[in-house]
Amino acid sequence: MELFCPECRGRLKLLDNQTAHCSIHGGHFQVLYARGATQDPPVLETPVAMPAGAHCVQHPRLAATAQCVLCGAFMCATCDFATSDGQHVCPACVISSREEMSPRRRRALGWSYACAGGATLLMAVILSGVMASLVETEEGQMLVGVLFLLVVGGPSIAGLSLAAAARSRQARNPLALWIALAWNAALLGVFLLLCLIGSMS
Repeated sequence: MELFCPECRGRLKLLDNQTAHCSIHGGHFQVLYARGATQDPPVLETPVAMPAGAHCVQHPRLAATAQCVLCGAFMCATCDFATSDGQHVCPACVISSREEMSPRRRRALGWSYACAGGATLLMAVILSGVMASLVETEEGQMLVGVLFLLVVGGPSIAGLSLAAAARSRQARNPLALWIALAWNAALLGVFLLLCLIGSMS
């Protein structure tokens, strides 16, 4: 069975029955679903009997062969997806589960917010005038400039990169992701503007 990375669409290499590795960006993924038609169905101790007259919700002309364990919908063999532990899931539930953010994307988004929050706080401290006595000398101005680069410029670039890495072309991107992108981009814009003003003065 051929698998593709949900983030970059590269080919996935199966490491075992439940883990896959992306050959392009090196990500590791857990294989949750496999098409029932491409593998032998799990052996059940007691066969599941379908109610008389049960038909597939996607293909009403076809008789149901399984029932979704998540929503209870009846489905035919074409619509039947099987989890790694042999449970049957319908296509709608498979799609809704893929719309959730992966743990890797959630971690990147969390660190993006951490960078933005830290940079905002430190920029407020620097601009509040706490270090006003330092900018009276040329060496002090240089020191504040380097400090500004380290505590605002660096984190805002890192936060913007992390938020961009958390963005997916295939899966849903929540509002929190766009806020992180905008917040870090605004911090970077303020940093560059202040650098430009400083170089002109």
